Amino acid sequence: WRWNGRGPLFIKMNKGVRYRLSDIERFEEQHTCQNTSQKILGVALDCRPTLKSDLI
Repeated sequence: WRWNGRGPLFIKMNKGVRYRLSDIERFEEQHTCQNTSQKILGVALDCRPTLKSDLI
């Protein structure tokens, strides 16, 4: 994801990469779909956020 700019924001630290929890949660909300027909080429389009409680 990082190499093509589609993943969550990240922080480069020396040879490693770190993600802030808030950036990961935002990315998840923006890319959550109800079904696979809402995904085209690995990018979620017009997906409605799913509550985390719905995933449990």
